[in-house]
Amino acid sequence: MMDYFRPNIIFSEWVVNRADCGSKYHSSLALLDKSHRVVAEVKDERHFRRWHLQKWEKVTLQIRAYPPGVRYIRVTSSGQDTQFWEGHYGVKIAGSE
Repeated sequence: MMDYFRPNIIFSEWVVNRADCGSKYHSSLALLDKSHRVVAEVKDERHFRRWHLQKWEKVTLQIRAYPPGVRYIRVTSSGQDTQFWEGHYGVKIAGSE
């Protein structure tokens, strides 16, 4: 079915920075074949400065055209502070779908 219709593949989530520390956000959406090789991929990367206005942003990744043979979808999202604090700091991520 996927090989014939090849619908758009869409991933989205909300991200917001910390105010007291700079941070980085990375996300990727990859389509893999039966051997787990990537056949299509899109990425997003955002950098937030310290004291940057905190406002939730919706991040959307979409793959519209891809070859037949897709069998798996891999989604990755991560965040990190830019001061390398010990612990889990950086961006907040919510509402992944």
